[in-house]
Amino acid sequence: MTSHSCHSNARSISTKAHRLKSRSSIYKAGEELRSRSNGSLQHGGAGAALESLLRLHQMVGFAVGPDGAIQYIYSPGARLPDCVRETFVGHSMKSLLGPEVHPLLDLSFEAARQQHKMQEFGCRIDTHGGSRWFSVLVRCFAANPGTGHFSVLVQETNRSRRIDAILGQSDGLLALAEQTGEVGAWRVDLSTGNVTLSEHLYGALGVSMEEEAALSQLVWNVAGSCYDLSASLSPEKSAPQILDHEFSYSFPNRGPRLLQVRAIPLASESGAPLRFVGIMRDITEKRRDEERLRRHEAVLAQAARIANLASWELDAATGHVVSGEFRSLFDNSVPDPATSSAPWEGLHSHDRDRVRDIVEVALRECKEFEYIARCRLPNGKWRIHRTRGVPIRGSDGKAARLIGVVQDITDQVRIENELHALSRQLLRARDEERRQMARELHESAGQSLAALKMTLGNLREALPKRNVLAASLLQACFELTEEAVREVRTVSYLMHPPMLDEAGLASALRWYAKGFSERSKISVTVDAPEAFGRLPQEVELTLFRVIQEALTNVHRYSGSRDASIRLTRDSDNVRVEVEDTGCGIAQPSNGGGGQQPPGVGIAGMRERVHQLNGSFEIRTAPGRGTTVHVSLPVCGFASGHGLAFGTDEEESEMAMSAGS
Repeated sequence: MTSHSCHSNARSISTKAHRLKSRSSIYKAGEELRSRSNGSLQHGGAGAALESLLRLHQMVGFAVGPDGAIQYIYSPGARLPDCVRETFVGHSMKSLLGPEVHPLLDLSFEAARQQHKMQEFGCRIDTHGGSRWFSVLVRCFAANPGTGHFSVLVQETNRSRRIDAILGQSDGLLALAEQTGEVGAWRVDLSTGNVTLSEHLYGALGVSMEEEAALSQLVWNVAGSCYDLSASLSPEKSAPQILDHEFSYSFPNRGPRLLQVRAIPLASESGAPLRFVGIMRDITEKRRDEERLRRHEAVLAQAARIANLASWELDAATGHVVSGEFRSLFDNSVPDPATSSAPWEGLHSHDRDRVRDIVEVALRECKEFEYIARCRLPNGKWRIHRTRGVPIRGSDGKAARLIGVVQDITDQVRIENELHALSRQLLRARDEERRQMARELHESAGQSLAALKMTLGNLREALPKRNVLAASLLQACFELTEEAVREVRTVSYLMHPPMLDEAGLASALRWYAKGFSERSKISVTVDAPEAFGRLPQEVELTLFRVIQEALTNVHRYSGSRDASIRLTRDSDNVRVEVEDTGCGIAQPSNGGGGQQPPGVGIAGMRERVHQLNGSFEIRTAPGRGTTVHVSLPVCGFASGHGLAFGTDEEESEMAMSAGS
């Protein structure tokens, strides 16, 4: 109560001060007018006085006689001081408004006198403060048509014009916002039941103007829903409540639709909502798209979990950002991603520098990358991950971040290694079987044929010389025996050349190339250093079998009359190239037709090389020959992906993790 009394006293003092100031301004304007040309109103002084008067009073009325002189001045709702009335009374109304307004004022006086109707016109008067707009209302209240007294109301309209311009601009912006956002505005007055609809509301909801009644009913129902919603919320004194909810409605011939409604209640003095102003839009398709997107994301997440895939992001400036799937891939034990060194900490010591170089090159050159590396999780388990990444350029054109996926291929690598180990055992078993068969052929069939040859020689000596027919038959048997001996020896050597074990790869290749040239009539040259030296037995046998299969393909498919074998080595690797000048290997067409390459032999060569962690490549073109290139590590070869460990401890831990 005390606070209210103090507030009232302060407001009363302020009102009195404002009135005193207003009267002072009016007195000052009147004194200014008196000082100009001895009480005769001139245009400039009259405009200044009128401007000052209308600045303090929104509307000023003048009683004007038949001669156009001001007889009385008043302001609705306020009392003007006598000095102000004395300043204006007796002077011409035309002199007050200025010469530019004289024709309009004369026409308005005449029309009001003749028609007995109020006349209104707008005019602009030049004042000391600049050009200002005024609205003038003229009414004649004389009894006699020929004479009359007039009431002239003058009101400045500069402010209302500015307000109209601002409102017009705001309406234009609102219409543009409605059109851009595909929304429509509405307003409901609960006290009168009036519903106001924006023109864009029809387009936003996809209804026609003929459906105005149905749309009005919809908006009224929405307002009722907003009323119920506002009643359930606790009122906040600091800011008006914003009601945001979804509303279901069925339009004729359109089925059920989902509408998004946002409204602001305008309350009465009692606090109850009196009006609602809001916007509305149709979000049916948006919700359907969101639902489809959620389903697709769920399917994608499930597929990622099945494939052990996870997304990741590496910020070049701030560090490592990971997704939830990334953490689940690491059993939720991945280190803090805010630490920039965290991505490298868990990598195997032999992989860390290689991976860091790959990522740095990708960031520097903005190119995609892929690598396979071993990673040790915080829980101590070793896993093998295949990582793919794509750089994203920033505004400066440089790579600002990397995004990609990581896949846990530990189980896959373990299974592949087991398959490769099995394949390797099969190859070894086959080679051992060939070696044994070659030995048996040489020691059994070869010896038997040699004994037969000696027996035939003894029989030749025992037969009489005059028996020509027997001698001829014996000679044929002797030649067949020699041919069988050569064939057994050749087959035995081809199955496993003893020279490979005795003299090494280079000597065995020279011997094999010579025999191949004699049998196939294809000229084969061997380019190998004299001091080539020995290699591990498995490496020598693999390279010999690859070269053997390559020359067989030259004989069967290329049509070439010559071939070359190049053999080189360094401290780490040994390389072999088998080249011909034949027809080449035609690539299969998209439709699956055309000549197909001999797949079994090539697959066997590739598998043998892969077992020793080497590289196998075929370079060919139709009509330009074929080159088979093989590279094998001289030592330290291993099966699988070549993910060998550097220490016994790491290898043991990896084996235990892979088996768990």
